[in-house]
Amino acid sequence: LLQYEERELKLTNEVERLFKIEKSLRNELQQLENSNQEKTEMIHQFASNNEQSQQELLTNFQSLKYEYEKIKESNTNLNIRLQEQIQCTQDLQNSLEQFQQ
Repeated sequence: LLQYEERELKLTNEVERLFKIEKSLRNELQQLENSNQEKTEMIHQFASNNEQSQQELLTNFQSLKYEYEKIKESNTNLNIRLQEQIQCTQDLQNSLEQFQQ
């Protein structure tokens, strides 16, 4: 019985830990999405500003495009990690439920 309680506590702690990781990943994903939105707004701002030369616009656009691709890749990786964490959490919850039965 004590072994069961210890195992149940470990599983519960692991589920809580994974929930915290999931929350952290969701926050990080939101920050990346916010950053992406800011960069998109900058692109539109630069595009509408006639005083800047086309070369400056091109340079800024290329820089933003590069950053966007990095963010997009990070976003994809974070989504994969988040899905893995969600699956792990679900598996642990299922294990805990089975263990409790």
